Amino acid sequence: MLFRSPYSETRLRESLAYDGYSQTDIDAAVANCGADWYWEAKEMADYLVSINPCSYDYMVLALQDNGFTYDQAVAGAPGTYGIDYYYQAYLEAQNYISYNPGCTYADCYDWLIHMLFAPEQAADACTACDGYGMFAAEP
Repeated sequence: MLFRSPYSETRLRESLAYDGYSQTDIDAAVANCGADWYWEAKEMADYLVSINPCSYDYMVLALQDNGFTYDQAVAGAPGTYGIDYYYQAYLEAQNYISYNPGCTYADCYDWLIHMLFAPEQAADACTACDGYGMFAAEP
């Protein structure tokens, strides 16, 4: 991992340019930093799920938004130790319910699908939340 936080090559270049380095210095720094951009993507995935739960597909998009290539994003989305996206769906469902008191199973399921979770992940998360009595009664 780079010194303080994971970077894509694109974000590293942007950061160095912002700090006033010349293009020649930036090119030399990137060529000689020894970064494994695929590993950096995994580290970034770990960081992103520590902030907010998300689906695998959303993670791929978030990594690309952070300057990683599609291939790096796909390789990085599992994280360094294997991100459990079923658990991420459950965490997102809990967040949704806490911000939407009175929501139903169907409301939460639709939200999780909107957030790009797979249907089986959304169903499992909503079923788990329903088992804890977190939803309002269906009308």
